[in-house]
Amino acid sequence: MPELPEVETTRRKLLPLFVGKRLLQLEHRDPRRYRHTERAEGQRVEGIRRRGKFLLFALTEGWEMVVHLGMTGGFRLERSPHTRVAFQLEDREIFFHDPRRFGRIWVVRKGDYQKIPLLLQLGPEPLSEDFRFHEFWLGLKGSQKPLKALLLEQRLAAGVGNIYADEALFRARPQYTSKRGTTPLGWTCAHVDGQVPIGGGPHGTAYPTHQRLEA
Repeated sequence: MPELPEVETTRRKLLPLFVGKRLLQLEHRDPRRYRHTERAEGQRVEGIRRRGKFLLFALTEGWEMVVHLGMTGGFRLERSPHTRVAFQLEDREIFFHDPRRFGRIWVVRKGDYQKIPLLLQLGPEPLSEDFRFHEFWLGLKGSQKPLKALLLEQRLAAGVGNIYADEALFRARPQYTSKRGTTPLGWTCAHVDGQVPIGGGPHGTAYPTHQRLEA
């Protein structure tokens, strides 16, 4: 599944393709996965930001298009057998490719995420100024859940998935014992914060669909 670095890579590649362009039509056959996309038609894309693993397209007239790539979602410049959504822009078509069909799209009023509870519950970004080491440490220390499960919940650190959670815990070498408080949580915090930018190269480590935007 694309994680924080892969989604950020996708965002940066989408900027010159979408920003300033008008969305003429969004073509798909699955209104359950791609909700209210007709609201985006005719709107101009003003910017794209990322929150955790979500891409947030700022549209004119107060609308926002929220995209989650799921496990295998990504954008391409050509249609494929796994194309799920076709974005017709003023100057080109861009295709959302998703073999396993876990990706989602919502078009909502800007900031109204009531229908997207996971987005509402996201914690701070690991590399942002809002991330507080001590608060993260307290969140881990105050729970009886396994460390990896806590990291994957997204409440303590947004955007961390299986790959980076595994790598952070491997580097932290937590000691799983029956005595509460013996796990070196401080090391876990440090390695979660330090693991995200390391990745597996300039684009991250996950499934490579996010790298298919070169013209």
